Amino acid sequence: MRNVFIACALIIGSQTGPVIQLVPPKLELHADSAGFAHGRVQVLNRGGEPLQIRRVVPSCKCAAATVLSNPIYPLEVGEILVHINTRDWRDSIGTVELDIESNAAPQRYVVTVHRQR
Repeated sequence: MRNVFIACALIIGSQTGPVIQLVPPKLELHADSAGFAHGRVQVLNRGGEPLQIRRVVPSCKCAAATVLSNPIYPLEVGEILVHINTRDWRDSIGTVELDIESNAAPQRYVVTVHRQR
């Protein structure tokens, strides 16, 4: 029965281009005592063609993102590592937006960081 479900998903998915889904939908991190926060975002390809992440652009120079799996084939999972340095931030809760450029629809992903005082 599972093979039938997978075959149906592949047939339905093959009719579309890549479709990106990010898990969790919003990442919440806690910075360590030195002001650094690290996290992972799962990237699911729900479409029928390989997903190619071209680049990930953070909204500030305090953040970096590394794509671990590229391309991501239909119904497979990849990952993006996120590293943020919050030492120069003035508030205790900050956000960083990641613009994910790919061959799917553009995505904006929000990472919220809570800092220790």
